[in-house]
Amino acid sequence: MAKTTSSKLLYWISGPRLPLLNLVAALITCAVIMARRDWVFNPPALVRLLDIIARVSVVFFLLSFVARPLNEVFHSKPTRWLQKNRRYFGLAFAAWFLQHLWLLPLAQVKFNVFGRFWMTGKFAFPAITILLSVLMVVTSINRAQRSMPGWKALHWIGMQALWTWFLVIYLKFVSLRPDPYVFLYVGLFISAQALRMGLFARKLIKKERPARVSTPDVALGKQQQSA
Repeated sequence: MAKTTSSKLLYWISGPRLPLLNLVAALITCAVIMARRDWVFNPPALVRLLDIIARVSVVFFLLSFVARPLNEVFHSKPTRWLQKNRRYFGLAFAAWFLQHLWLLPLAQVKFNVFGRFWMTGKFAFPAITILLSVLMVVTSINRAQRSMPGWKALHWIGMQALWTWFLVIYLKFVSLRPDPYVFLYVGLFISAQALRMGLFARKLIKKERPARVSTPDVALGKQQQSA
């Protein structure tokens, strides 16, 4: 019975159903909160809604960010499932994160929450990062992955840009709002990047190792020939 229940749960949180369910959940969350007058006409509350959306989206981003390296390290049934659904974790992240596309302009137009921040260069990196997120969603289909020459570069740059943006934001929160979840997120972001960099370094070492091993053999062969 328990196995059947877990199988049904995995069915609903796997594949294309995962981002679709999260898109519905994100829209319902925004609709319910925005329907309350004390939220709609309260600027700090609208910023709080943005914070809630960011917190949820970070979870799916981290799952997508570490799915492949975790599977390379542990190669267990859970990590294989993570790797298999990596794309859908990314789309679930986008379902929450891209609510910023309409919530940020609303917060600015209605309340001028961000002041002149929009007119400064500080908004350039967040704007580019959001644009990269949209491009990654658009090119997430198999056809784009097979036919688009710069697909890997786009998604790598996009993921690294998102990681950088999130880390900078939560590092600022360490001093401005030192809640426990802030320290947790900072630790998870640093650990996730360290895991990816460690595996990348290991791959480079493995590629160089055969060449280093074969060099003495070649030299020995030459000595035998000369003798």
